[in-house]
Amino acid sequence: MPATQTKITVQISKPNITCIEKDGQAHLHRAKQDQIRWISHDGPFTLVFTDFDSGATVPAPFTPPPTFPTTDTNWLTVHVSAVPRYFKYFVKAPGCNDLDPIIIVDN
Repeated sequence: MPATQTKITVQISKPNITCIEKDGQAHLHRAKQDQIRWISHDGPFTLVFTDFDSGATVPAPFTPPPTFPTTDTNWLTVHVSAVPRYFKYFVKAPGCNDLDPIIIVDN
């Protein structure tokens, strides 16, 4: 099966952040090397990734690794050796409450 591309739009309206496209949630497949992209027309944002179960901060499970803050991550490919399987990510922007959608990565 071909890779799937998921685009998430980050909307920043102080003090709130929202994500368009399934409230920022994504279900990605490592084996298919699915891609994801975050973009904002409202200003820069930062993504922080954590292990869904432990809450420990983990590196972004994508190549190339994104740099923050940004207004566009460009297309990121699920890293083949991404561990853990479930990630939670926080969207942060100056003067805003954090938003915490979930990414699920299947083998």
